[in-house]
Amino acid sequence: MDYQMHHDLTSIWPLIDQDPQTSAVILTGAGKLFSAGGDFETEQKMIDDWRYRTTMWKDARDLVQNLLNSRSP
Repeated sequence: MDYQMHHDLTSIWPLIDQDPQTSAVILTGAGKLFSAGGDFETEQKMIDDWRYRTTMWKDARDLVQNLLNSRSP
């Protein structure tokens, strides 16, 4: 998962909650491959750049909190 996807997953949950027609969310992937983590460039940038790493950590915290606080299962 690159930075943009990570950030988008952080900010999508409040937007979903604003839609009164949404009662559930199904998050899926596409294609033949599955990845449970970040892409190598993002991982290396997190190792090399302290500011980038803290930005990703804050996004990760918000991603989990927004997901858990979402009204849609």
